[in-house]
Amino acid sequence: KLLVGVAYDLPPFGFLGERGNIQGVDIDLSREFARRWLGDAMALELVRVTPEPAIPLLRAGQIDLIIAALPLTWHNRALIDFSQSYFADGQSVLPRADSPVQRLADLDQTVVAVSSGLESVNTLTTLIMEAADGTVAPTVLPFQEIRSAQQALLLGQVDAVIGSSVALTQLQQANPALKIAVADFARQAYAIGIPPFNAKFRDQLNFTLQALAADGDALGERGVHLVDEVDGGPGGHGAHRTSMIQVCGRSGIGRSPTRCVGAWSTARTRPVGSCRPRPIWG
Repeated sequence: KLLVGVAYDLPPFGFLGERGNIQGVDIDLSREFARRWLGDAMALELVRVTPEPAIPLLRAGQIDLIIAALPLTWHNRALIDFSQSYFADGQSVLPRADSPVQRLADLDQTVVAVSSGLESVNTLTTLIMEAADGTVAPTVLPFQEIRSAQQALLLGQVDAVIGSSVALTQLQQANPALKIAVADFARQAYAIGIPPFNAKFRDQLNFTLQALAADGDALGERGVHLVDEVDGGPGGHGAHRTSMIQVCGRSGIGRSPTRCVGAWSTARTRPVGSCRPRPIWG
């Protein structure tokens, strides 16, 4: 049985549906690994994780993989190994609809929520300051799950939430009291976390990702498409060969995102998949 750490509160990656069943992009991918490796898509246990304890659980051997929109950063790579990256996302700002926040500079002296661990808080603070030419100094508070951050925003306890562009877009679509004020001010790649010093497992995982990319529409019925390789790296920098997922409007995993997230193929000049993706880096 495959033990996979997944998010339960981060649509469209992992979330509870109306009937309480776990679903999402990362859930579909986890089941595909179980099907290909063990011959049964249900031969896995989905373990609920949040950003702070996910990596310690993996290092302690309590889970085999983290498939939970885990950021591919230099900090995380110092703690565990990663697969090739499989999703290109951005960072966006979500305030209340009546908020005066319209750009990053408006976040100066505000309280901002982020759904991640303390390391991500430090990284995010740096990103905001760099994007705003060092003139912005918000107070950044970590929340373990994005729904908790959203609730704090609606109650007026924080001025904005910063996080995954895809996830925040879905929250905004479900709640007209919120708005996307700043979209994609930073780029972020996600990859699958694996235990360190296990090259054989890492190679098997990457081989399976490449096989999924070669199959093209292996997950197409669930609205998930693996696309060809592009250059990228932790946080969008460096030279790291990646296989990317794109999420299109034809989705069976819940509310569909309004955009595709994907990559241009290096082997051909046209985008892969049924909708038009955008370049992920640069």
